[in-house]
Amino acid sequence: MSLPRQHTPYDEHRNSSQVFPVPPNALPDARRALAAFERDYPELHSWICEGHPGMTEDEHRIRFGEPYQARKRGKRAD
Repeated sequence: MSLPRQHTPYDEHRNSSQVFPVPPNALPDARRALAAFERDYPELHSWICEGHPGMTEDEHRIRFGEPYQARKRGKRAD
């Protein structure tokens, strides 16, 4: 016989009043990630910089090279 978990372990990161220091490498890591995003996804980067304007199906196909496919909300398929 197995018993269901009787309590959830305490997670200090869920305490909204708790303050955690920013890691010293946060800014360089963020800049590296942004540079990689700009390098790997130039079309998406320029679209975001333009204020992510709405597009028709044809505009999406021209800019990104494929038709738009809406993703279902909910569980991610990793």
